[in-house]
Amino acid sequence: MPHAPRAAIVAGPSAPPLRPGLWSLPMSLRLPILLAACLSLAGCKARDGDILLEAARRLGEKFEDCGASPCELTARFRSAAGGASLGARVENRIRWDRYLKDSDIEVALTGTGVVTLRGQVSDSALKQRAVELARTTVGVDRVVDELELPEEGD
Repeated sequence: MPHAPRAAIVAGPSAPPLRPGLWSLPMSLRLPILLAACLSLAGCKARDGDILLEAARRLGEKFEDCGASPCELTARFRSAAGGASLGARVENRIRWDRYLKDSDIEVALTGTGVVTLRGQVSDSALKQRAVELARTTVGVDRVVDELELPEEGD
């Protein structure tokens, strides 16, 4: 029995067949088209649009020349920079947490996937929160907790 075309299966029997869309075009054509659409909505001057279109065209050509998709390039960059940015990601999570933003916590990357937290927090709940934020950060395998609580007499 012959198979139905893929477009008919996806679209259903009563829908018109799917036509190749923007995403089937090469990257060097997609970027300028998408940029032109964005610029027309943003209200930029015509010359600004021409400059950005040329930049997008060149960027698309570079992506095609390297032989990898933008997703693959991003994944390569993330894996190369992953270890260096792990400490920064943990530090940002702690700094932007509304309960910990005023705490004096130092974050150190002390090994592959190992983060050390040092400093002082005001109570055990905040200490637990900081450790949990660090532990649940993608890429962290282990957290070394060197956080201190204030003395009882203080």
